Amino acid sequence: MQVTDAEILLSLNAKRNIPLSRRDILSLCLLGIFLLGAGIYLLLPHRGLAPTPGEVLFPLLLSGFAIMILLPSMTLLVISLRSESLRTPRFVRIDREGVFFSPLLSMVVTWSEISTLTPYTLQYLGLRIPALGIILRDSEAITARIIADHSGNVFSHAVSTLNIWFYRRSKALTPLNILQPTLSISIDELITVIRERFGNELNEHHVAISGWESVGG
Repeated sequence: MQVTDAEILLSLNAKRNIPLSRRDILSLCLLGIFLLGAGIYLLLPHRGLAPTPGEVLFPLLLSGFAIMILLPSMTLLVISLRSESLRTPRFVRIDREGVFFSPLLSMVVTWSEISTLTPYTLQYLGLRIPALGIILRDSEAITARIIADHSGNVFSHAVSTLNIWFYRRSKALTPLNILQPTLSISIDELITVIRERFGNELNEHHVAISGWESVGG
């Protein structure tokens, strides 16, 4: 993190601590797909005879176990692919104009577009992820801008559209978040620095800073 009187520059290129190799993740995905296929196959009628209630329990348990394997393994696979595919330097710049997310947006989200800075803990797939949420006055306008900014690149457009799709179906407070694992300081310390450097801008545009929240995922 670099701090001057004019801006706060946050590098978001921190290495993700993925506990498994790419080969291990792919193996888990294939195992989950195989078990799910086996569970569905056992549920299908054979020779015109539907499985009895006693015979249904095992394939249902097998399918449930397969889904429990698939969800986290596919999530890890997406994270792994994105961490290698996004080669553009990723950073957040906070200055007197507003907040700039690179390469997510090609322009600054101005202070007038922000209503609240909210530190919160997002619970997702059993993980508790501290984050600083940039709560927007018009989230739909910003999400449309994100998708439009990546319309020129097929892969980036697909990734941004998928991210927005997950955001809209999650309990995340906002599409713009600064995650604790990418920071060298705590969320609370970052808020203190923002207050010290840009208190006038926060007051001028009526940007509030709320207390910690916990959001289930």
